[in-house]
Amino acid sequence: MQGMQMGGEAMVGWWAMYLGPFTVLVVLVVFVALITFLIRRKMGSSKGNATSYNNALALLNERFAKGDFDAREFEKRKKKLRRL
Repeated sequence: MQGMQMGGEAMVGWWAMYLGPFTVLVVLVVFVALITFLIRRKMGSSKGNATSYNNALALLNERFAKGDFDAREFEKRKKKLRRL
């Protein structure tokens, strides 16, 4: 019985000793990368929405100043923009 256990361990090979810690390290790196990605995506999306809104509002103000539409149309578009 003891011989079988020894033979079983010998069959695994020396590389198995390094495979376990390496696998744990890979899983840890993937986990940290995923958390970092999700945090950056969440923070970036809120900044992106505010920037997009400000850009759209600036364009709306510019077009109103040029006279592309009247004050009533400007307010209507501004309300619609705020809902987005």
